[in-house]
Amino acid sequence: MRILLTTHAYSPRSCGGAENYCRQLARALADRGHEVRVLAAALAQRRAVAEEVVDGLRCTFVEKPFDPREQVFAQADAEAAAAFDRLLDSFRPQLVHVNHLGHLALDLPRRAARSGAAVVATLHDHWLHCPTSHMLQYGRQRCLGPGLWKCARCTRWCFTRIRPTPAQAAQPVRIAWAILRRMAACWELPYGAFRHSRRRREVAESLRSIDRLICPSRHLLEFSRRCGAPESKLVFLRHGLPPRLFAANGRPGAPPKKPIGEPTKGPEDSPPAAAADRRPLRFGFIGSFNAVKGIEVLLRAFDGLAGVELILYGRDPENRLAEFAHVLAQGHVRHRGFLPEDRKPQALAELDCLVVPSTCYENSPLVIQEAFAARVPVLASNIGGMAELVQPGAGGWQFAAGDWRDLRRRVENLRDRPQMVAEARCTIPAVPTLPEHVASVESIFAEAIAARSAAAAAPLSPVPARCRPAE
Repeated sequence: MRILLTTHAYSPRSCGGAENYCRQLARALADRGHEVRVLAAALAQRRAVAEEVVDGLRCTFVEKPFDPREQVFAQADAEAAAAFDRLLDSFRPQLVHVNHLGHLALDLPRRAARSGAAVVATLHDHWLHCPTSHMLQYGRQRCLGPGLWKCARCTRWCFTRIRPTPAQAAQPVRIAWAILRRMAACWELPYGAFRHSRRRREVAESLRSIDRLICPSRHLLEFSRRCGAPESKLVFLRHGLPPRLFAANGRPGAPPKKPIGEPTKGPEDSPPAAAADRRPLRFGFIGSFNAVKGIEVLLRAFDGLAGVELILYGRDPENRLAEFAHVLAQGHVRHRGFLPEDRKPQALAELDCLVVPSTCYENSPLVIQEAFAARVPVLASNIGGMAELVQPGAGGWQFAAGDWRDLRRRVENLRDRPQMVAEARCTIPAVPTLPEHVASVESIFAEAIAARSAAAAAPLSPVPARCRPAE
């Protein structure tokens, strides 16, 4: 089978969950005998189309500076569309697997279907129906669904011509800027609503060209259904993980952990030798340091918290940790930088519990499945795909999303009752392996190709006499 994968970014140039999944899937499909090509956008200073070999696969990168309007309005990129057309002509894929259309063009599924290829899309976030993909109004308040005027107000930052109020501005200047901002809304918000209306029509056209929509979480499947995705095209399928990530805590040769003990009550209750063997409960965070991932919630919860450790893995390009320098100085919170994929099993083996404190509606975070595969319980926000994966009594615990006080209480409860961690490790649910997942994906691909072939072979319905042109 000739398969073309498209995505808004691709590992190793970008290392998010969707990018890593796409790379793993591409390599696994190639290992199973399929011909695979990849088309991806890539952040760069200048525009160019570059060819590169990654894991032995030919990848086409549309390099360019990222424009926020591309993401918000799904603004089409003519150069990306042209690169896609060239691949359709030269590679002639039987199937196009859309992993993301951001920074590319919404009409790629229509172009693929017009060429005769079947089209399958995997939804990694809410982007088709939510212009910011996070389902957060103004980046803070959780949103229940899209609306033209609501989306125009929420995304006004990307198209307004009114500069932000200077930070040190006097009160009269702030009032003047506020009045100007409200005056400008009279024409800016209708413009935004018009652009979102056009985006909505283009999304509907793309959905008509897609044969199957794979949703890794039931949360995203239900959200897509509410937003108009055809019921007959929706398929629920969890991601799978490479075998190297499984059972990192119990793998042969793993360094043994010191036992987690109850807090020391005193010399009479805790002999010195036993106390020396005890260590603090070790929590971890793996991800990007931005507001929607809840890094502020996490660090506020661990500020001044004794008897625990917190290890942070991730890049901090916006220097968000600077605000919490006093927490890092306390010694029990450490930032170890970006975590490469090949070091992930070792990093997970060191943890007693992974924290996923996102404040947005996540889809199906791979990091949760990675922790489960490594037999590490998870403490996660109680919304979206996180609450679906992490159930109390089944591998972890939940806390109120965005509430650092509730997170702190949960951490203190685990610290004071460390046996709960060992009990939770025994209740972790099974995680699909990548080979199992790829086998299911292949079945969906085959079904989509068969449906596309049957539709192409179906005879045209006879035109009623009253509809025939007059001779």
